[in-house]
Amino acid sequence: MVDSIRRDRVDALPGPWRRVEVVVTPERVDAIYGGSRFASLDKEGLRIRTATLRQWVDENVAGTPVTEWSTRRPFGVWVYGSWVAVKNFTVTPLTEPKSP
Repeated sequence: MVDSIRRDRVDALPGPWRRVEVVVTPERVDAIYGGSRFASLDKEGLRIRTATLRQWVDENVAGTPVTEWSTRRPFGVWVYGSWVAVKNFTVTPLTEPKSP
């Protein structure tokens, strides 16, 4: 939903694992590959991207819900017209949780 990144195909499988980091905050979403940010959307950009995605889904995958963007919303990898393998998936809080 943030953006995409194209990499050269490998001659033989398995290819090298590539590390992509996604930083989600209440203000924005940043995607980082190879130490460089390749995509970033602020709240308004995420609202627009969600509306565009909702329209595409309604036209191509009717009945699939697309809710408003929120940091509390589930996240994952969506691939269309290709495939991806995920080796590790780690969620790390950006701040320490507050004690009750």
